[in-house]
Parts: sequence; C-alpha cells; structure tokens
Amino acid sequence: MKKLCLFFSWIPLFVSAQVHFTFEDSTLNLWQQFPPGRWIVTGEQPLSGNYSLRHGYDNPEPGCDRIAFFHDAVQFSEPFMCTFRIRHAYPPSSMNHWQIAFFASMDPNPPEAEALPDGIYFGVNLEGSDDLLTLSKVSGGTGEELIKTEINYQEDIGIQRAPCFRLIRFSDGSWEILYHPDGDEQKMVRAGMSKPAGTPEGRTLLVRYSYSSSQDRKLWLDDLRIAGSFVEDRSPPVVVSVLPGLNDLDIEFNEPVRLGSGSAFILNDLQTASMVKLVQKHLFLSFEHLFQNREKQLLCIRNVEDADGNILQDTTVTFVPNRAEWGDMVISEIMADPLPAVFLPECEYIELFNRSGWYLFTGGWNLDVNGKQVTLPEDSVPPDSYLVVTHHECIYLFEKMGIPAVAGLSSPTAVTNSGGTIALFDQFGHLVHVVKYGLDTGTNGWKAEGGWSLEMIDPAYICGNGLNRDYSEDPSGGTPGRPNSISRKIEDDVPPEVVYTGVADERILTVHFSELLDRTRSDIGGLIIDPGSYHPDSIQFTHPYFSGIRMFLPAGVLTTRPVILHLEDVADCEGNQLDRNELKLGIPTLPSYRSLIISEVMYDPSEGLPEFVEVFNHTGRFLDLAHIKIGFSEDETLPERFTMLSSESRLMGPGEYVVLTGSGSALRDHYNLKASKIWVVPDGLPPLVNSGGSLYLYSRSGDLLDYMSYRDEMHLSILNGTRGVSLERISALQPGNDPANWHSASSTSNYATPGEKNSQSESGLTPEGVLYLSPEVFSPDNDGFEDLLQVQVNPGSPGFVLQMDIIDLSGRRIKMLSNNDLPGTGEDYFWDGRNDTGMMAGEGIYILHAVLYHPEHHKTLRFRKPFALIYR
Repeated sequence: MKKLCLFFSWIPLFVSAQVHFTFEDSTLNLWQQFPPGRWIVTGEQPLSGNYSLRHGYDNPEPGCDRIAFFHDAVQFSEPFMCTFRIRHAYPPSSMNHWQIAFFASMDPNPPEAEALPDGIYFGVNLEGSDDLLTLSKVSGGTGEELIKTEINYQEDIGIQRAPCFRLIRFSDGSWEILYHPDGDEQKMVRAGMSKPAGTPEGRTLLVRYSYSSSQDRKLWLDDLRIAGSFVEDRSPPVVVSVLPGLNDLDIEFNEPVRLGSGSAFILNDLQTASMVKLVQKHLFLSFEHLFQNREKQLLCIRNVEDADGNILQDTTVTFVPNRAEWGDMVISEIMADPLPAVFLPECEYIELFNRSGWYLFTGGWNLDVNGKQVTLPEDSVPPDSYLVVTHHECIYLFEKMGIPAVAGLSSPTAVTNSGGTIALFDQFGHLVHVVKYGLDTGTNGWKAEGGWSLEMIDPAYICGNGLNRDYSEDPSGGTPGRPNSISRKIEDDVPPEVVYTGVADERILTVHFSELLDRTRSDIGGLIIDPGSYHPDSIQFTHPYFSGIRMFLPAGVLTTRPVILHLEDVADCEGNQLDRNELKLGIPTLPSYRSLIISEVMYDPSEGLPEFVEVFNHTGRFLDLAHIKIGFSEDETLPERFTMLSSESRLMGPGEYVVLTGSGSALRDHYNLKASKIWVVPDGLPPLVNSGGSLYLYSRSGDLLDYMSYRDEMHLSILNGTRGVSLERISALQPGNDPANWHSASSTSNYATPGEKNSQSESGLTPEGVLYLSPEVFSPDNDGFEDLLQVQVNPGSPGFVLQMDIIDLSGRRIKMLSNNDLPGTGEDYFWDGRNDTGMMAGEGIYILHAVLYHPEHHKTLRFRKPFALIYR
C-alpha cells in the first residue's frame, strides 16, 4: 500500500497534520488520473530514494494530463505549507510546461483537458512563455498573478537538476516561495513574497503537465509534503440554490457532489429527471415537460453524496420558475434622435419597463435593434421599475443626471432616425416585446427634428403599433428612468389589414399586416389557394416583428395567372379578427416600358406633411416593387443615384396605386385613409426640389419605365398658390413627360388623391352627361327614403371651375353648393334641404343653377335644372 505518513508536530508553526508522499511503495492508490493511465511510479532516474512519480504515457499527439490528490478542507485561519521536488527534462515553452495547483475546485469530477479549475497555481508558463516561475490565482478560468519570481527555469535550473520548492500560505492570505536548485531543503532561499489575497476553497492538489507530441514522459515529482490544519467533513452536502430554466434545473450545493447508490430526482411526485449531469458543486437536471411558470414546484432529491461519502438522503426543495412572458417587459421609450438636445444627454437610449409584477433578471437577455443584437448586462429589475439602455460611452452622462443606465446599444447611433424595429428577447430566446418606431409617429411633427423621445402611451397595450407612441411632453425632452409624460388608456377593436404581399420565389408567399398578429394561433388554418384548394405545406410568422406570415407552398401553385388566397382564423394580438379574407395574387412579371407609370406628384406639401410620388400599375399583370427603382434630378438629366422601391418582394396588382413617401402615417391621418398596401416608405427616397425637377422609374436591370418633369407652371393658373396641391396625371395612355398631361388636383379632393384615382383623370363621358340631378322630387324628413338631393357633375376633362347655387322661383339664392370649386373630371354634391342660414327650406319648386368655366380654354357651360322639395 502507498506509504502515507501523518505527523502531528512537524514544525512548531504547523500543529495539525502533514501528508507525505515518497512513492517508495510504487503505488498511486490515493491519486486519480485524468485521463486514466497517464502517470506511473518508476525507479528510472528517481529524484529521491528508489522511486518517483513520473509521467509515463507515450502519446503520439500533444496532450495535457493531470493527476490529483483529494484532501480534507483546509482551515485558512492556520498556516499551510507544501514542499516538493520536481524535474522537467525538456526546456519549457508555450506547449511544454507544468504547474502544481493548490486548493483546486475540480473534485470529484475531472475537468476538460485544457480547463483551469479555480485554485492557486505554481509553475512555469501557465500563461505566455517567459519561462519564469510564477504563482497565480485562477478564478473562472482567468489567471491573476500573485508572485512572478526572477527564476528562469530554463536558464537557472535546466533539464538535469531537480530543485526543491516550498510554498507557504500564511493566515493573513499572503504567500512565500522558497527554493533550492539542487533539492537541498536546508539551504532553500526566498524566491518571492505576495500581499494577502483571497484563496479558493477547493480540496484538491493537482499536478498539470502539458506537452507536445514528442515531449511526453519528461516530468518527475517526489517528496511531496503538505501540512496545515485539516477539517474532516462529516456533514452531507447542502442545497445552496435552485436555478430553473424551461424544463431544467441548475442545483448548486455547498460542496462538490456525486451520485450515491439509488440516487433519484422526482418533480411534483410525477416526473423523474430524464438527464442528470454533475459539474463540481452543480447538479444539472432535465425533465420531459416544461415547468408551470410562476407556480411552486417540489423536487425530491434522494442519495446525493459529497467526496467524503456523506449522503444527503431524501430531501425536498421548492422553487418557483419565473420566466418572462410576452409583454412582461415593454419598450416604453425610444430616443432615436437626441440632437439637438433639449435638457437630456446627447445620447440615444431605449427605456424598458417591468410591468409584470415580478422581479425580472436580465442575465442572458438580448436587445435586437434593427437586426443587431446586444446581450444586456445582468440586472434585477423590480416590478414597476425602469431600465435605461444606452451605449457604454453615455452611461456616465446619465449617471451625472442621477439616471441609472446600463450598456446595451451596439453603437452610439444604433437607433436609426429613419425608424426601424426593436425587439427584446429573454435568455431562452423567447420574444418579450417588439415595436416598430418612426419619427413620423408623433402628432407634434416639429419634434421630429431631434431632441424628443417617443414615449409609450399605454403600457398595458402591449400589442400597440404607432398608435401607442407619441413625442414626450416633458420639458427635458424625455423621461428616461421615470413615468412617461403622456398616459392614457387605448382600446383596440380595429381588425388588422393586409398591407402587402410578396413572392420570394415560386413556392414562398408572404402576407404582411398592419399590426402584430396573435402568435398563440400556432396553426392559423383556413389558408387555401384557389383554384385547386391548395393548402400551404407550412406556415411561419415573420421575425422578429410578427406582423406577417410566410407560407411554403406546393410546387406549381403560384403562376403568372392570378390566384385567390383565402385567409381565415387570422387575428391581431388583441384578438380582433381579420375582415377581408380574400387576396388576389400571382408571380410577378418583369416590368417593361410604361408598365408602371408616375401618376401623381406632391413636391411642395403643406406644413407638417411629407412629399409623395404616386405610381400606377398600368398592366393586367402583377409587378414586384423589389424590381423597380426611382431617381430624381433637378433638371432633365439622368439621376446620379436611384432608390429601390422595396428591399423585399412586394407585389403590386393590376390597376393598383402605390404611394412612395417618407411618412405613410402622416398622409393616412391627414387624408383619413386606411393602412392599406398603397403606402411604401423606401429607404433613402430622394427629396423633391420645389423649384422643379425630373423623376425617373427604372427596372432593376436598367430599363426605363417612365419619367416626368414638374414645375409650378404646370399648375392651374387661377390658383393662389401651389403649396399643398399635387400634380395629377390626366391620362395613363399619354406620355408622362408631356406637360399637358398633368393638372392640379381638384379642391374637392383636398388638392391631392394619394393612393386613389386621380381627381383629374379622364372619365370618357360625353358632354351630354355633364350634370345629373336625382331625385327630381326629394323629401328631407330623415325617414331614410330620398332624404338628399344628389347632383353629379362630370365635366369629362380637368381644369373646370364650378359655381353652383339653388334658387327659388323668385330668383333668391337659397343655398350655395359650390363656390369656384375644381370638380376635376367628376364630383358628387348633396343638399339636405337646409338654406345658407342652416334653417330648413320650405316646400316648393327650386332651380339648380350651375356654371362650369375653363379659364385656360375659355369655355363656359351653363345649366338650369328644376326639382321639387316636399315633406311627407
């Protein structure tokens, strides 16, 4: 049996115990090898006596082999000492080196070959290759140098000598190194001294030998003695913490553990662990089913023991999983454009708000800002509290203002001014919240110039789109780390709308909606394509902003011929069901000359509104905006750069309009239009110069599709001004570069028709059908039958000015219906029987008198139409 000596009065300083290995019995019974079979006790070239410990494995490859001795816990209030002799018969290098580690935390489970367990390491070239003997403290795989001696192992010791080393740890935590190059313990001298430092509490003495493929079997060790105050462990391991995941547990004990006879782990008396793994003090368990979130769980642990065989028998621990759910943490404030600053730091930030009622730990969480993910620092966010995320360079600026902030933006300009998508993911990769933002969202458009944040209006409306965000009203420009300055309840009973569809290829179809969808409907169902009643092979939500679905179709379903997609069981995040359930679509054809034309241009919009360019699909086929680009020049020369109309496939059906603008929401609000598929906000849309310019549509391959030039002289001459008045194309059949083919939008259409039929487009009516009146006898008594007089005015061509009055038989004017309006090519007017003072007119015969005048063609049309008003 291996010779093991215990002495109780070895040196007066050490009064507890000493362990001495001389290896003279030629056994390694008390040692463990990693991997096994790499070390031997040999009489070949012993360092002392007849036998020494030696690396004895002839490895054809490089390796890192270890041998370890496990001991009782050391009481650090008393000194500790280790003495040994060693010989390394090859010059040390970055690949060939050795270390002896004290208090290593690897027992009782072996580490990976290159892993560095926590401990105090003495040796050569633990890091680097300077060949100096060094004492280091390793924690979490990272070394901290405690003592770097002046002893160069290669130059001062070499490959033949077997020096003796003694390392002493004093009760204050400081270390001393003594040595003699030829192994004479009586003549050892000090090689270094450290200041007090913390010491790992492991129970392993570890010898570590790294070598290249031809330099194995060249390390010897002998006369190893350790002395100190050792505490025998008679207590079973104790559970320190339980960290739950989705269906797994990380159980930490107060000491390393191993499985005993009959070990078992049972959850809630139902599930037995399907996977068990031990790593030092940690026990990892996996179960077949997910844990019930935020409900108490009971785990029974049977027969787990420590390295000394002390058994933790049946014991029950409780834990409560606390996983973030959708909407628990919301993106409550966004500062995308901090310049010019109001009274906040000139820094972008994103504010998160914990509305869950639980503490949320952000360790491992990711913030995705426009496709760039950053891992959030570990932080515990209390309920109803805020977390301000900014770039690391800005943290001190917020802290100077008393605003705690953490680093979580990949760059100082990660939150782009033009808008984008921000998504928050937990440590499991589950989406917690996502928003789309744009500086056109708020009602105070002037704040888009910078310095004002976008605040969440209703934190409970977690599905909210742009309706739930507006510019801060706080005098400082924002409210990072405190309640938002705007707050009101938002009710959503509006169903989602289809915004656009796309065809990535012949088998992948995408449908994009106006708001977030209900992701709980994992199988949307009811998606059928006719003719043929085809079902998608599979369906996915778009990521990370789940406002769309991606369908993978059987081969041959999509062709250039139109098909009908039937949508059922599609609802938004609030549960509002989709109204429209049929879409016409097909594979797009490549655009050709004048297949897509410019149909309307607003180059000088009213204050607070954006410019826009309207285009029209003048074919009976589907086009793809991803195949088309637009350019602008201030004269009739070709533009220097072009902007793609869409970065992804976006279908445009036959006879459909699309409006290209920097802010679709502003136009929708102003003209009271829906969030339909006509609105496109291309990235980098060129600004239009008010003094005039030219617009060009080209295909991706460089073919001209259409172009036009605009200037103020193309507007109707009688207008007082052209600001807020668009130019409309009269005929899709006539060239776009013909000034006579453009006209000012009509006043009755609010001087613009974005996304709708032009007010000045040719109607094709004959002069005989210019004015209709119906019914000839009407009764404004609110009974639902013929309550209104309808007047249809159809000039047939644009540019006419309309004056229209209702007079009685005495010639007195009763009601003015039109005062120099521009009816375009057609407009409807109504009379409810009230006169100009708001009083109801009496029964009788009345005359409709209308004058249409074209100021440029000097053409006048006059009409007199009789009708009757009665009360039934």
